[in-house]
Amino acid sequence: MSDVTIVSTTADVTVLSTEREVTFVQVGVQGPAGPSAHGELSGLDDDDHPQYHNNARGDARYTPLAHASDTDNPHEVTAAQVGADASGTAATAVSAHAGGTGVHAISGVTGLQTALDGKSPTSHDHSSGNGAQVAYASLSGTPTLGTAAALDVGTTANKVVQLDGAAKLPAIDGSQLTHLPAVGGITIHGDLSALESDDHPQYHNDTRGDLRYSVLAHNHTGTYETAGSVATHAALTTVHGISAFGATLVDDAAASDARTTLGLGGSATLNVGTAAGTVAAGDDSRLVAATPAETTTTIGALINGATAKATPVDADSLGLSDSASGGILRKLTWGAFKTAMQSIFATLAGFAGGQTLRGGTAASETLTLQS
Repeated sequence: MSDVTIVSTTADVTVLSTEREVTFVQVGVQGPAGPSAHGELSGLDDDDHPQYHNNARGDARYTPLAHASDTDNPHEVTAAQVGADASGTAATAVSAHAGGTGVHAISGVTGLQTALDGKSPTSHDHSSGNGAQVAYASLSGTPTLGTAAALDVGTTANKVVQLDGAAKLPAIDGSQLTHLPAVGGITIHGDLSALESDDHPQYHNDTRGDLRYSVLAHNHTGTYETAGSVATHAALTTVHGISAFGATLVDDAAASDARTTLGLGGSATLNVGTAAGTVAAGDDSRLVAATPAETTTTIGALINGATAKATPVDADSLGLSDSASGGILRKLTWGAFKTAMQSIFATLAGFAGGQTLRGGTAASETLTLQS
């Protein structure tokens, strides 16, 4: 089969109809393997998804959020409601005026007669004077035709390819064509996978549309407070379920006032750290090193260095190691100590002053305090 004459230098093939009108046709011949995932395709900015909202479709579905400042009748106020003429009144009047005869005399319209004088009469033609038609090349202001304009339609050498009645190319040899779609690639957008993926952020889905617009069914009912509501609200001390203390804290004009209300000291505004103007953490190594664990030596030194008391009273305390509790430190009052001693040693009783304790040494003998 003869080679096809390629008029266009792109992937499109230029064909010329019998009326010599130029038509551009894209030839679909399979080439190397191409993409199959939706997001890898080119042309994602094209409007191939009518199920999404672009600005035009979004405007048809929603009212813009900024419609309150819109002066183009966002709430469809009628002409009768504002005392205006009904829609089309002016257009009807203009049409009637334009269709009337003798409405304006030619002489009454500035420049009209001069413009008409520059026109050709209706009886003129384009013959060359002998009845023959004027050649295309002798006409002025016409577009320049390419070499394809002189070619015939056909599928043989030096012919221009024409689509058949089904808008398809006839059988031709396309082996020299370039820039063709990939072999096995999907050429129909609807045949691609993952069409449900949101690969077109230039469109409005319901989520993006709701952020940009108010739905058409919206209204402003119930968005206003009744008269006096603000004063009533202000008079309530627990209007938001907080206590009087909480209300005072909310009403504090400055952070310093709030700290006073909370009873916080000056350290509340300081950071934890080691530099000047900071507070130390509880586990700061400097504090731990400054307070070493006590030992028997250090405790003994403390006792030895304490001030002596010559006459103890019952409320005074002595330190002891509690063997029944693992040897932990406990205190024993002087009163408890005396009671414990009385249960061990004999209590001496008798007249005060000058008594003598007499007795034997046998186990059966007793000691008697005599005056």
